[in-house]
Amino acid sequence: MPSAPTRTYMILHPTTDNVAIVVIKKRSKAAVTGSPTAVTVTLRNFGGRPQGGVVRLFVDGATEPIDFRDIDAIPPGALYSVDFRHVFRTQGSHYVEARFF
Repeated sequence: MPSAPTRTYMILHPTTDNVAIVVIKKRSKAAVTGSPTAVTVTLRNFGGRPQGGVVRLFVDGATEPIDFRDIDAIPPGALYSVDFRHVFRTQGSHYVEARFF
C-alpha cells in the first residue's frame, strides 16, 4: 500500500522575529558605468512584534558590504523600504545582494 504524502509545517509563535527581504529593485532607468544607480530593498515583518536591524548591500559576491542602513523598527505585518546608490565601475552584468541582520 503506498504511503500518503507528508507535509511539514512551521508554526511560529506570534512574537517570533521573522523579517524577510521581499524585493530588490533597480530604481534607475538604466545602470550607466560611472554614474550612481539607485537600488531599493524592501523588507516585510512577518513576525508579531516590531523588529529592527541592519540591511547590508553586497555587489558581485563581495564579502564586505558596499553600504548599509540601520532600521529602528518595522511594525508587525508592515513593509519597509531602504534606498541605496552604487556606482558600477565596469560594464556588463552585476550581481546585487541584500542581507538583513
